[in-house]
Amino acid sequence: MKNRILAFIKTNLTVILFVVFSVLIEMISVYSIEKSPFISYPWIWLGLLFLIAGIMLMIKSELVRLIIGVSFMAVQSIICMIMAVLFNMAGQYFDFGMLNLRNDAFGILENIPMDFVTFYTALFFCLVFAISTARRRRKNVEQQASENTAEIKTKKRIRLISGSAIAAAGLLVAVLSTYNVNKDQKSKYDDLRYSTDSSVYNAYGVSGNLINEFASGLIFTENEVIADSKVNDFIYAEVSEPTDCFGISKDNNVVVVLVESLEWFGMMKKDYLPNALPLTDEQYAELFPNLTAFESSSVVMTDFHSKEKTDISETMSILGSYPTHGYINYDYYEGAIPQTIPNILRSLYDDDIVINSYHNGSKTFYNRDVAHVSYGFSHFMSSEEMYQLSDQMQKDGLADHEIMHNYMGEGERNLDSEMIELCKDKMFPQDQRFFTYITSITMHGMYYERKNLADYKKKLLSIYTDRTGSDEEELLINYLCTVMEFDKALGLLMDDLREKGLLDHTTIVLFGDHNCYYQDLSNYVKNIYDYDTEMNYSDLYRVPLMIYDEHVGHKVIDKFTCTADIAPTILDLLGIKYYSNIYYGHSVFSEEESVIYSRAYNFFVDDGIVAKSLSRPLFKADNITDEDWDDFRDRGNTLIDKLEYCDQIFTRDFFSDKANYDMFLEKMKDINSELIQ
Repeated sequence: MKNRILAFIKTNLTVILFVVFSVLIEMISVYSIEKSPFISYPWIWLGLLFLIAGIMLMIKSELVRLIIGVSFMAVQSIICMIMAVLFNMAGQYFDFGMLNLRNDAFGILENIPMDFVTFYTALFFCLVFAISTARRRRKNVEQQASENTAEIKTKKRIRLISGSAIAAAGLLVAVLSTYNVNKDQKSKYDDLRYSTDSSVYNAYGVSGNLINEFASGLIFTENEVIADSKVNDFIYAEVSEPTDCFGISKDNNVVVVLVESLEWFGMMKKDYLPNALPLTDEQYAELFPNLTAFESSSVVMTDFHSKEKTDISETMSILGSYPTHGYINYDYYEGAIPQTIPNILRSLYDDDIVINSYHNGSKTFYNRDVAHVSYGFSHFMSSEEMYQLSDQMQKDGLADHEIMHNYMGEGERNLDSEMIELCKDKMFPQDQRFFTYITSITMHGMYYERKNLADYKKKLLSIYTDRTGSDEEELLINYLCTVMEFDKALGLLMDDLREKGLLDHTTIVLFGDHNCYYQDLSNYVKNIYDYDTEMNYSDLYRVPLMIYDEHVGHKVIDKFTCTADIAPTILDLLGIKYYSNIYYGHSVFSEEESVIYSRAYNFFVDDGIVAKSLSRPLFKADNITDEDWDDFRDRGNTLIDKLEYCDQIFTRDFFSDKANYDMFLEKMKDINSELIQ
């Protein structure tokens, strides 16, 4: 028996080496991302691996085995390296919905950093496998020449039987494991509560997660259906509680400004920003006069966090919720979404309000040109239309110069100030109430020398003269130049509203969509590079949220807030009651605190807490007590209930059913009957 086993190993050493090297590549790839090589549920990926190994066993030719083995390992290595690069650049795990973003999110990356651990490991094992297999091929040719017919038939029979058995077992394990993971869609909500895995890749492996995501995206796309009556019971179970600021801005215009990558270190120095530019308060005020004035006269959320990509932050601020599967802008935009702020305003005020959206990027980016119509905007104005408007104004003699230039066509970002200057009369009409949403672009990455920011840099360097010359400092300086450009845009916005007599009855919400993760700038300034730090890791995601409203005045709110709180806050200020179960957040003026579930990054964030699940903290600050953790879990459990029903609403297109849609509108009118009388 021992001799037979040794003979089998010797004969099939190529296949055994393939399995061993493939396992090592997978584990080292997981380690390069997660700092731990262990995979708790490897069966999906191992099933596929043994399927390939079984096929290789059935093949006599060492050359064909070599080609199959090297090809599979090369594909595996490329996949692992791409996923490692994706995670290192953006902190994201791959999910099936990302395929919709391939021409958007991946098309704007400024550089592709190499993951050298994965690359050199994979290259080494591929080379060792190829060399050893090539040498064995020469020896096997000599050995096979001396074999008789009976020996050849016996070995062929053993190859076919053992190979087919292993291949069949591998296929069965892969299919059953994938089915088991996905058969009960409700289990993903249990995972959010109880999973102790530190990451997706520690759970399934890099290749296993890829296989599982494709299977779940192509096959297991439907949630377990909850009856309409039960969904309605959940939606309408709770009406929002008015805060002290409820209705204080009842008839106001509203301007929401999503400021790409805005961080507090772009306008001031704070204690948790050790590597911010060492300027005085007076110097910051000189460089950013409009942001400084805005901050000093607004409601300021000092503990506001956002951990999403731009499209999700944008949608969350408009809608107040987001499904755990898919991307609204691509997967669900054709459905009915009556719960957005624009659609609620439209249903309550008919056409007595102008509701438009503006972005000085391309119209198809994140599918905004069609998605924003579903959100309830009458019109989405993109850079293409802005260029045409600028040209037309010159032709009509309304402008003596090009107001908005196509810098994006020259490889730079467009200027936010030019967008405001060009569109201000459309954005802020004098003769009609308006809800205007503005998404900026100047601060979107590319923190290197830009021609259209040269004057800002000259001014900045005239004030900051004690330079260290480090690459990180240069990156920060170039970032601050983009903030100076937005500061100019904000000044134009405020001046136009003031000159038109609109400022005293306009609510302006200004927030950063996410931390400045481009080129690790946020990590550098906050001196946070991994979980093993004494600093507050959740601070990495702390960004500005400010609300200018003369009815409220200046105040500071220190409680934990997040992007999901923006929509409920706007409704609260406007005196609009809402059904709180379909909004993840709360008004910032309420005593309730929210918790973040990051759709893009698949973890929870609270003040001082980052957690993979409610049972698996990735980071807990030193000051987090057991009571804090229990409170986080209570709020997290409430959020997960909302996630489950939100998934029902989107994946089933719940409100496209006319009865469900009409019920929502009628109930919204009922609870706001005093407002619309």
